[in-house]
Amino acid sequence: MLLYPIYSVLLYRLICFYSHVKHFEKTSCFKKRYINTFYLLTKITEKVLLLADQFCNAIGVLQQCAPPASFSNIQTAINKDQPANPTEEYAQLFAALIARTAKDVDVLIDSLPSEESTAALQAASLRQLEEENHEAAARLEEVVYRGDMLLEKIQSALADIAQSQLRTRNGAPSQPSPAES
Repeated sequence: MLLYPIYSVLLYRLICFYSHVKHFEKTSCFKKRYINTFYLLTKITEKVLLLADQFCNAIGVLQQCAPPASFSNIQTAINKDQPANPTEEYAQLFAALIARTAKDVDVLIDSLPSEESTAALQAASLRQLEEENHEAAARLEEVVYRGDMLLEKIQSALADIAQSQLRTRNGAPSQPSPAES
């Protein structure tokens, strides 16, 4: 029967998905990767639901298009409007759809963070972020220091300009006296 291998493939995909979800719940640090992982889990859930929908549709269409069973004592009228054997075409169509969706689920599951490298990658990422943070803090301190020095120069220049304007208004000489310098 065609559907038995498909059900076993779906069951295998769901077990893989469940193991990745269980691993995901155990991970400790999840700042950057969790947003992407949550998105992937949402996409996997959508694809699994699509897969279930395709299974239901496949079973329904195959049941609807199946040729009637012949019983020895009951005669039934065969519908002449139906093609001779559309069941094989539908089976191939749904098998292709289900296989494509199962492949999409596989790709999404493979793109989830792996259990082996997660802890090491997180530790390395944290170390790198701490180094970048220290470098940025040092640059910020230097910029703040230069800004303070520039601010002092500007304030001094503004004070000199204000003193010069006051002397000019009062009729005093524009040159500062030696005591002011």
